[in-house]
Amino acid sequence: MSALVEGQLVTGTGPGVNLKKADGSVKDVIWPDGYTFSTGDKRTVTDGQGTVVARVGDTVELGGGESGLDNAWKVCSDHIVVTASAAP
Repeated sequence: MSALVEGQLVTGTGPGVNLKKADGSVKDVIWPDGYTFSTGDKRTVTDGQGTVVARVGDTVELGGGESGLDNAWKVCSDHIVVTASAAP
């Protein structure tokens, strides 16, 4: 079983999205293969089928683990749960 991390998705410093944890720390997020991040007005994460799985501002629970890269969380596609939505 993978580990879990919870936090709010925030716009990253690069082309992606970061996770801000309750303690204020911020982690880079490495999404599973096929997942993409839209940098347009909607700022959404979509899976390989084009389904929106999360948005910047959502509070999420992500399964996965430390990637071995500097401060990055590698997400497993089997556990991506939006616990509080930022959608209007």
